[in-house]
Amino acid sequence: MPCIPDTLCRCLRTDPRDKVFAVLPLASDSELLQIEADYSISVQGLYTRVAANITQQGQSLELLKAAGCETPSDLPSWVPDWTARAVTVPFDWNEFFLTEKSVYMYSAGGPNGWDVAINADADSGDLSFQGAIIDRILLFTDIICVKTKTKDHSWIDWLEETRQVYDTGPYVTGEAMETAIWQTLIGGRTHDRRKANDDYQPQYSAWIKHISSEKGEKTSKFADQFLRAMRRGVHMRRLCRTSGGYIGLVPGSAREGDVVCVVRGARVPFVLRTCGAFNTFIGECYIHSIMDGEALKSEGFQIQGIKVV
Repeated sequence: MPCIPDTLCRCLRTDPRDKVFAVLPLASDSELLQIEADYSISVQGLYTRVAANITQQGQSLELLKAAGCETPSDLPSWVPDWTARAVTVPFDWNEFFLTEKSVYMYSAGGPNGWDVAINADADSGDLSFQGAIIDRILLFTDIICVKTKTKDHSWIDWLEETRQVYDTGPYVTGEAMETAIWQTLIGGRTHDRRKANDDYQPQYSAWIKHISSEKGEKTSKFADQFLRAMRRGVHMRRLCRTSGGYIGLVPGSAREGDVVCVVRGARVPFVLRTCGAFNTFIGECYIHSIMDGEALKSEGFQIQGIKVV
């Protein structure tokens, strides 16, 4: 059943409902979804029920990696629109497809196994779970479209723009701000899907040297590796700073005042937009220095009930 959402995204069908009906037989535990081929149900109703059943049965928020408000939709914000082409690549996407056993890079919500008490209701369109609001988006850059940055000078212009979202002093954790910046640009991962550490600094330096050099110079191996690592994470996202001084990558639809939420057991943090007692799911995010469960150890970490519509 965990494979179904990813299969749906890549399945091309004339009738959007066939994105569900055609792949259900592929799952050995598809009977748990309690979905039968019924063309009298609307696309909205079908997608919401599939998302609710997968989330409820698995007691996991894994499905949220394919959801969000990047494209207009009549669906609840937490339900993926499988008719739309993905705008961004989920931060953990490559591990799922390229390894025999899922090996995930992040653990923002700590280890799996927490009872997060997830309730996904297809009838009301509500998703409820226990989480903690840990920060708020304060500043952000324009959306980064990698495909339009074919010229090296466009990267230089964009890097100049990013200065508005971070201070020149040390990062909030005490590490060098430059380190936090380049780590964020690649989402903490190397071009070959390893956890990035100080050994990857030369790749960043080579990339900076290349985009600052005279036009026409051949891209070095290290510069190319950094660019490959960066493309996946930054494309159609924004670089942001939070009110707590952290920097990160957030969805292109994120706005000032949106909150960062961490859920125990979830691999990545989520961006939510609060409206009274309800929240809209904006998308997943990368916040530097909280991707390994650091937020769970902070004094301000307080679990509360969260409802997403």
